[in-house]
Amino acid sequence: MANMDIDEALASLEVLMSEFFAPSTSNLRKREIESMLENFSNRRDSWKHCLLFLQKSQNQYVLMFTLTTLENIINRQWISLSDNEKTEIRLTLWNELMAKHEVMLYFIRNKLAALMVSIARYDWPHLYPDFFSNIIELVVSSGRRCLLGLTLAQAASEELGAARDTGVLLTSARRTMLERLMLRGMPQLLAALSAILEGDAQKEGQSNPPPSPTSGVPHTSALPDLLANARDVPVPDKALEMEIVVKCLTTLQHLFSWLPLSSHVPPSLVTTVFYWGSIATQNQSAEAALAGLGGVCELLYRRYAPPSSAATALRLHHCALRLLRHLTHAPAHLHADYLNKLAEFLKLFVSLHFKRLEAEPEFDAIEFLSYLFQYTFQVPTCAIFVNCLDIWIQFIDILKPEDTAKYWEALRALVEGVLNKIQFQHNKAQLQHLDNDVCDDDVS
Repeated sequence: MANMDIDEALASLEVLMSEFFAPSTSNLRKREIESMLENFSNRRDSWKHCLLFLQKSQNQYVLMFTLTTLENIINRQWISLSDNEKTEIRLTLWNELMAKHEVMLYFIRNKLAALMVSIARYDWPHLYPDFFSNIIELVVSSGRRCLLGLTLAQAASEELGAARDTGVLLTSARRTMLERLMLRGMPQLLAALSAILEGDAQKEGQSNPPPSPTSGVPHTSALPDLLANARDVPVPDKALEMEIVVKCLTTLQHLFSWLPLSSHVPPSLVTTVFYWGSIATQNQSAEAALAGLGGVCELLYRRYAPPSSAATALRLHHCALRLLRHLTHAPAHLHADYLNKLAEFLKLFVSLHFKRLEAEPEFDAIEFLSYLFQYTFQVPTCAIFVNCLDIWIQFIDILKPEDTAKYWEALRALVEGVLNKIQFQHNKAQLQHLDNDVCDDDVS
């Protein structure tokens, strides 16, 4: 197709797309436009026009239509294309992504990255041997290139990482092969993700959590050395750095949902992820803190148990203890989402590790419960307080009759605290904000 013809076709498409999304366009006209676009998408050679439109247009509606059309071709017609046609599509998409990812709207970039993963679903490794190595190369770079690599890595984890139904027709053998290929690349990817989190923790300049509430804690229970002696390092683009950290943590959280944990996730990585989950008191890091806690919760839901599980549990305990101590001694205005996620983590920790840790001489159960008690009765809302009570319910559930004497004072203090919490004479500030309306679920 001549350049003039392409330009005319692109101009017509841009007019149609702008008309379709204009508020004044009638539903009848929208259906006419939809029919025209559908006819174009169903043409055998529509992908050729889409590749040209993708390279020439800056209209977001045209770009999304183009990418959606290509997505349908990849998912429905890929097997009918020749190897040369597949290669042409893949290289064009990749070159566009690499050339323009810094200036693309984020949803265009993410859609384009998802198409690369969709192609890999069918062509990796025979026609697309450098798929995973390209991701690693981007992840270990810096700035926007690193962010693009993380976007690709998370998309790959979501679409290729586990032999499960993703809504795309694939044989079980192919799904298993994709999972095996992903597992083969995990050591490199996890090492790269860990390096990002550790490096940015140093730049954060406040890598040390609050001083440990215990003395004589062994070094294995503390954060790694690289987090211990960090100094404030100026960061040119703080927002971009934190965006990379958050993307790294959300990628890890998804990886944790399907990876064989004991063989792929070292305790040091868990500690680093928890470090990011403990920095919610820093305003710029609130999203990273929520993502970090989410990653640790994912591990606990899957009952993460490395060979050194007792040491890992102790490490989590000491990190949690520091965080509780900091929150009780220096209360901060934290987002409710973070406080609820913290309650979720503590409930999982108590459920899975409290009884196991009682046998460890370094674990002071009374001290842990003391800080948990202080934190429970300092949270800012009744809703979060109720979530904290779930932690205590979990604690009570795991107790044996012979534990009653040991924890009697803690249980008595809990009962007294709850009774005070629900009385206006002691807690009017929070109780007066509760909704007193009686609701009948059977009445609409």
